[in-house]
Amino acid sequence: MGAPHGGARDPAARERDPARRTRRPRDGCPRLRRPRDAHRTHDQPLAGARHRLRHPLLGGCRRRLLVGPHVGHRRTHPRSNGGRPVTTGSRYSTRFLLAVAAIGVAGGLLNIGNAYFFNFLSASIPALAGLGTGIYLLPGVVAQAATRRGGAAILALGIAGLAQAAFVPGGLGSVVSYLLIGIFLEIPFAIARYRVWPTWLHYVATLVVVAFYSVFWGFYWNIFTLAPLMQIAIPGVLLVTQLVFTWLGLLIARRLAKTGVLRGIRRPDAAAESSSAPSAPATPAA
Repeated sequence: MGAPHGGARDPAARERDPARRTRRPRDGCPRLRRPRDAHRTHDQPLAGARHRLRHPLLGGCRRRLLVGPHVGHRRTHPRSNGGRPVTTGSRYSTRFLLAVAAIGVAGGLLNIGNAYFFNFLSASIPALAGLGTGIYLLPGVVAQAATRRGGAAILALGIAGLAQAAFVPGGLGSVVSYLLIGIFLEIPFAIARYRVWPTWLHYVATLVVVAFYSVFWGFYWNIFTLAPLMQIAIPGVLLVTQLVFTWLGLLIARRLAKTGVLRGIRRPDAAAESSSAPSAPATPAA
């Protein structure tokens, strides 16, 4: 004998009956459908956010719901930071890491032949040894100027050192030189808190590198025992070479930016943004 109309086996009757519609399943929470944006307010953007909802018909039951689609890797939580939306996620996107890695690998491969040239100059003509140092600096300057992000120089030069380590006389020991140059390039921008990226600050970073290696080479070659011309030529050639390759790195970064490949990777300059922002209208005098 079949069930009467409105029985437990009738789906239509079950939908019409509120008591049956809100029956608790095994997890203890009723399966109640709500409109997607019924709980949204103007000050709580919930794109990609996980939060808990309390409904009077649920009897105090809380269910963790996912509201809205994920927007990339950025999630906004309305309950964080005193109720203000806070964006979390990695500062370095995959595109940034790939771009810096490509710059580093290119610089490392370019230095394979230059490493032998530098060793030849160091052993035979120390006064001209600085001519072989520009390639060591180039990937860091390009990565910094192209991305305008902290750590770009260290990352690019570290990858460059690893890329050429198996083919140069110094081996893995040359990676230390690359990392030292990357650290010195980062110091001026770290002092500026990575907020401004003027051209002159790149040259200041280069001067920090030149100052360190001038002192290091002075002790290595015992420069004060050499002829006066050698004492001037060793740091002088180093300085000129580093400045020329800094200019070349900035030029390469500008050309890359014009092609559009850095769109979404390059961070805007805070000083340029503030100068281009429209000023407030003047208040008329009473």
